[in-house]
Amino acid sequence: MKAYWYASVVAMCCSTIPVASAHPVEGKPVFLPAMTQAVPEDGEPQIVLKNDMFNDTAGGQAYLEQGFVTGEKAGVWVAVPADIPLFKPDYFRVMMGGGAGNQAVTVYFSAGNAPAGGYTTALGAVVQNAAQIQTQATPNTMTDIELTGAEGQKMPCVKAGDLVVAGLEFTHDGAPSIYRDLGPIANPKANVLCANPGGCQYSEAFGLQGNWILRIVGHKAKPSEC
Repeated sequence: MKAYWYASVVAMCCSTIPVASAHPVEGKPVFLPAMTQAVPEDGEPQIVLKNDMFNDTAGGQAYLEQGFVTGEKAGVWVAVPADIPLFKPDYFRVMMGGGAGNQAVTVYFSAGNAPAGGYTTALGAVVQNAAQIQTQATPNTMTDIELTGAEGQKMPCVKAGDLVVAGLEFTHDGAPSIYRDLGPIANPKANVLCANPGGCQYSEAFGLQGNWILRIVGHKAKPSEC
């Protein structure tokens, strides 16, 4: 068993999310209502880096990816915008739903960074830890997992144009699970799937369409933080 302590998680307010389809079979998408985000206690504006096209304000359709088995992983690469000289990753934002009723799900997670264009199918090793996510069959929360390693490691500041990666490892089969949007995939190297069998590849290689609704949340950093 991995010797990780649980990183802290923050539930983010959002709307009820119905159950959707299975992986890798394309099921019928469902409509996800609009979401609202909590205001950070410290007043610092949050910056959300994402690939998915789900519209938090208007809501939209997405798939629940129910085909994962224990030990498989999903992850995303996101780029720091050019107008943010230094970005400090604080949280890994996860939308997880499905399953039978209210339950706590344990996941492992990892995160890292790379220079501009440095995409790989590895999901980072700067921060590695475990977290518990409280899920519901029809969830009304998103969860922010604090990017703190098992020995207290923190993510470094990341320069404009450079990349941040984060991934989840599942400790159960099927739902509860994560969502993906309807696509298209704008960047084929931004979504990673580690399957058994098959190993870690960009998710398109497994025939999956759409972007994982997994996000990196952080803030514009001062040089003194880095």
